[in-house]
Amino acid sequence: MPRKLSPADEYQPSPHFAGKINIGSRELYATLRGSGPLVVLELGASGGGTWGSVVEALARFSTVLVYDRAGVGRSDIANDRRTIDLLAADLHAMIELIPAQRPAVIVGWSLTGLSALLHAFEYPEDVLGLVLVDPTPHTLYSDPQSKRLAPNFKRQLRLQRLLSRLGFGRLWGRNAMRDFLVKHSGQITDNAVLARYADSLRGLASAPASRELESLPESCEIAAGRMGGEFPDVPLIVLSATINSANPPLINETLVEAHRAMALLSPLGEFRPVDGASHMMTLDRPDAIVSAVRDILEKQSANS
Repeated sequence: MPRKLSPADEYQPSPHFAGKINIGSRELYATLRGSGPLVVLELGASGGGTWGSVVEALARFSTVLVYDRAGVGRSDIANDRRTIDLLAADLHAMIELIPAQRPAVIVGWSLTGLSALLHAFEYPEDVLGLVLVDPTPHTLYSDPQSKRLAPNFKRQLRLQRLLSRLGFGRLWGRNAMRDFLVKHSGQITDNAVLARYADSLRGLASAPASRELESLPESCEIAAGRMGGEFPDVPLIVLSATINSANPPLINETLVEAHRAMALLSPLGEFRPVDGASHMMTLDRPDAIVSAVRDILEKQSANS
């Protein structure tokens, strides 16, 4: 039987650690590359997207943890709901067990921007700093202006599964996904990364990890409930896309307001709009992600 592939295996350089970590309730597949302070990279909802060149660039000055969340790649399937509190709990358990030293800079992207924020509230001992890459707004389903336009992923995924059974899978095949990414991204820096990104989106509806998308309204509610809490005194950089053609205008207004509010959580917070960047920031501005991580590590090193 061929080995089950993992998104975490696709990056360079080759990992010095690759294997399953038993966190008690399940085993999660993890890889470590590079040396130095720990940086955790969290893919978007249900494992969609790819970190592309970001991994190799970060591995030049840090230890990079890339792993498969429950239901993605080579990790075990979770039988529970997949809200951000459970994502944060799984990562906390893994950070305690992997052969790398904490605290870590946690990089969350889209939905996992919310789980990274929650991680800082719930497990501050794990966190050296946060980089949030165009995070999902916690107000998406509560803001009076945007909630009527917010996606209903349960309905959308149900429809997509039905259409696939009826033979209409080409509507979100590789070419369709690639065309969408090209249309709504900035200047794409690497066509190989574009191809991997498109492939990562094709099977989201049928993946066990699709529960993360289906649970998005509950995850936003959980995040909103913690926004008034005490945030640890660590750097927080919110990278906000400036190319938002895939979203309705009202959603974009909510997005920017939420990103500003997230940055204000920390006295060391920074709202950083990224020129030429879309939500798919690893395609068009991977350098901005690398620079944000480097800035946090340099700041924390200077203060130690």
